[in-house]
Amino acid sequence: MKTEGKLLKYSCSPLFLSVLTNFTGLDGSFITNDSRSITLTGMVKSSYGTITTNLSQSLRYRNYMVMGNEGNLKIVDQIIEFNDIVDAITPSSSVHSLEYFKKYLFQWYTDNVDQGNQSYASISNLTLGLEEKRVKGSKYGSSVSPVNNLLNMRGYVIVKGQLVVKGLGSTQQVDKYNMSVLSTGQRI
Repeated sequence: MKTEGKLLKYSCSPLFLSVLTNFTGLDGSFITNDSRSITLTGMVKSSYGTITTNLSQSLRYRNYMVMGNEGNLKIVDQIIEFNDIVDAITPSSSVHSLEYFKKYLFQWYTDNVDQGNQSYASISNLTLGLEEKRVKGSKYGSSVSPVNNLLNMRGYVIVKGQLVVKGLGSTQQVDKYNMSVLSTGQRI
């Protein structure tokens, strides 16, 4: 038997985009939201029978940005989420499914704070994150494989006149895989 396949159904939502801004001089905020989803149904005929597959994908993006303190303060909070679900229906009518959920996180904060005496503190914090979960399912049961990674970086320097007189930086990373935790940290 010749193997053949075809696309039975396709649907794609229009891109949803919203942007809000509120600014006075150098200070203000931006909020951006985007989302989109796609669904597909396909079929493959082979010597094993007919297998029907359903695919659903969605993407969501959110970005929140603030500027303040006459442009010295900057805050960014960004999340990207991507979900992917596939169901395959075999000739015996059993359903096999695979789901991926992914979330990416970016958070940044920086500011220059006047300390008096011709000095200021320059502060910066950065967080990067990844959350991922894979779920496999069939008539025999399901399995879940989560992965989480979070990296925090923090630092500051004190500047007096044109010279850096003091500073401190630190990092911390936490990794989780199937509930196992690995944590590392470093101070500079």
